[in-house]
Amino acid sequence: MAGRTCAATVVVTPPGIPMLMPGESTGPDDGPLMTYLRALEDLDRAFPFLSTDIHGAHRDATGRYWIECLAT
Repeated sequence: MAGRTCAATVVVTPPGIPMLMPGESTGPDDGPLMTYLRALEDLDRAFPFLSTDIHGAHRDATGRYWIECLAT
C-alpha cells in the first residue's frame, strides 16, 4: 500500500479522526502513517479480542489489513 493513492476514508477509532481521505497518498513505507497502521495491525493480530476499529480497513482471514487504493 505504500506510495499508493487511497480510494477510501480511513478512520481509526478512537480518536475518530480521519487518517486518510480518498485521493491522498499513503506516503512511504517507513513513514509515520504506514508505521502506525502496521503497529495497529501487529497489536490486533497479537490480541484479537482487543482489536482496533478502523473504518475503511478490512481484515483478511490471517488478520492482515487491506485498504482500497487506486492502481498505480
